[in-house]
Amino acid sequence: MNAKPLPIVFEWNIDNSTELEDRRYESSIFWTSDRHPWKLHFYPHGTNKAGIQDYFSLYVAAVHNDNAQHIWFARYDVNYTILFRSGNLNIQRTGTAHFEDDWVTRGWNKFAVRDQLLLARQGGKGITIVAEIRITGPNWGPNPLANAVLLSFFNKAEYGDVVFHFGGREIYAHKDFLSARNDYFAALFRSGMEETRHSDCGKMVVNVTDTGYGAFFAMLKYLYSGYFDFYDCSEFTVEDLFRTSDKYNVEGLRAAMEDCIVENLKIDDVVQTLFGWAYLYPTLRKECVEFIGDNYEHIVRGKTIGQIRWDNTNFMEYSVLMKELLEVAPIGRKGIMEED
Repeated sequence: MNAKPLPIVFEWNIDNSTELEDRRYESSIFWTSDRHPWKLHFYPHGTNKAGIQDYFSLYVAAVHNDNAQHIWFARYDVNYTILFRSGNLNIQRTGTAHFEDDWVTRGWNKFAVRDQLLLARQGGKGITIVAEIRITGPNWGPNPLANAVLLSFFNKAEYGDVVFHFGGREIYAHKDFLSARNDYFAALFRSGMEETRHSDCGKMVVNVTDTGYGAFFAMLKYLYSGYFDFYDCSEFTVEDLFRTSDKYNVEGLRAAMEDCIVENLKIDDVVQTLFGWAYLYPTLRKECVEFIGDNYEHIVRGKTIGQIRWDNTNFMEYSVLMKELLEVAPIGRKGIMEED
C-alpha cells in the first residue's frame, strides 16, 4: 500500500505596516524536495483580468532553481491548500494540479472578495498565508545541517584546504568533504594529478581549464548541500551543468540535469540540442529522437532540420542520426530528407 505523501507547510506573514498596493506580492522561496522550489503570489487588488477587480487573488508558483531561469523541474499530482488569515477573516481553499510547464501558476483568481480583506485589516491587522503542499514522490526541504555547513564553510578562504583556480577567479573547498562525497575528487586529491600543486600557505591548488567557473561552482554547491538551489550561481546553462557533472561523475546532479533537459525539450530547439551535443550521451540522444518522432510534423514544418550544418568532421555521425530520425518518422508521412 502506497503511503500518502507528507505535506510541506510554509507560512508567509505580511505585517500590518505593509500598504497593499495594486501589484503582485511574492513570498520567499520554500522547498518540497531537493528539486522543487515554490513561491506564493498574492494580488490584493486581483489580477488585471476582466471581472475580478473586486476580489483578491492567490496562486502557487512552481519556480525555477536559478536566477537565470535555466533550470526547472515539472511537478505532477500536486495537492495544495491555502489558508488565509487576517483579523477575524479565515478562508481556506484546496486545489489539485499538474505543473508541467515553467511560468505556470495554479490557484484562484477570485480567492475572496476584497472588501472582506479591507474590513479584516482595520485596526492594523497583519496577514498570514499558510500553504500546505503534498506532491507525489519524496517530500523534504533543504537539510538545515547541510545548509549550515554550506553557509559556514563553502568557498571560505580561511577554512578551505583546496582552492580551484579559474584564471583570475577562485573557489575554496575541503578535500576530505569532497572526497567523501565524490570518487573523482577522492582520486584527484589522493593521487596528486598533474593539474594540482600546493601553495605557499599549504593549500592544494587545482587549475581547472576544461570547465567554466559558473558550472563548477554550482556543482560544488550541490555536493555540499545535496539539493538544487542555484540562486547565487551564475554564468552556466543546464547543458554546462550536465556536462560538468558527467565529467566529474556527480551522479545525482547529472541525473537531475538530464531529467531537466528532457522535461524541457521544445519543438523549436530539440534538433539543435540533438545535433549540437546531446547525441554524444545515449539517454539524451534516445529522448531527443523520440521527441522528434512524437512531434514530427511540427518539427519538419519548422525547418530546423534543414538548418543543420554538415562538414567533414560530423558527416558520419550525422548520417547515423538522420537514419535514426527516419526510423521514428510516421509511416506514410513526408520524409525528413525530402524537406523543402
